[in-house]
Amino acid sequence: MDSESIAIITNFDETSNDKTKEIKSDVNLADFQFINVDKDTTVFSNNDKYILFETWNEGCIPCMRAFKEMPEFYASIKTQVDVFYLYEHHKESVRNEFEKIFNFRAIEDSSRILIDINQNLFNTMNMTGYPYFLLFDKKGNLKFWQCGFDLNEKEKLKAEIIATIK
Repeated sequence: MDSESIAIITNFDETSNDKTKEIKSDVNLADFQFINVDKDTTVFSNNDKYILFETWNEGCIPCMRAFKEMPEFYASIKTQVDVFYLYEHHKESVRNEFEKIFNFRAIEDSSRILIDINQNLFNTMNMTGYPYFLLFDKKGNLKFWQCGFDLNEKEKLKAEIIATIK
């Protein structure tokens, strides 16, 4: 990979040992396909709003905390940001358990659940662990990301998202 296609983006999670990660600066949502609750393929391009993905996995304790703590904030930014819960799992057989994933009780609105069926976004961005918060602008370009969720850092995460969408 040449140096022009790499960007260093700060990770604001104070509990992580890895404060920065190298990701491709040219990541665009239009290049990825997701499965929605209707089991149709969803592609994002030229959106009316910012897109925020919160990645998750049923075995992720910080994900469960975020499910409880973030919905009120998401409701406050819904005119500017569409929020989706992006399911990730390293085993394809688990990613194909659609009924289990789309009926996950901790997420109230199953229409907001998507599956990165081939883990293309997850792998392209060199993600490890859960949850990730990925904010894309209206053109689908990555503008902010954070790995991890910590109750002590929740307000900082919210502030970073607000600053990015303004």
